[in-house]
Amino acid sequence: MTIVPAADYLVVRTARRLEQKTKGGIVLPEGGSQEELVRGEVLMAGPGRTTEDGKLVPITVKAGDEILFQPYAGAECDFEGERYRLLQESEVRAFVCKTAKEKVPA
Repeated sequence: MTIVPAADYLVVRTARRLEQKTKGGIVLPEGGSQEELVRGEVLMAGPGRTTEDGKLVPITVKAGDEILFQPYAGAECDFEGERYRLLQESEVRAFVCKTAKEKVPA
């Protein structure tokens, strides 16, 4: 079985964070502040959203893209022992590109 996203939803695997500690040795919980963005890899993307007049607006995010999003965006999902995040395309804040000249999706 597999997760297949509907409409403009994405299935994202989030990067594991390293344990963070303060200078005094206090371990900070995973999640950090709300301002901190989370990095993830898009595993699958839906076909896009449908407008009120029935036209399909294709999604610009594709499988393999690395993205940044807010920590509480979307919904978390456990599926076959793995943890995923289901996000809408509008919740993507930025793309992670290898170089500044790399083309960013429109």
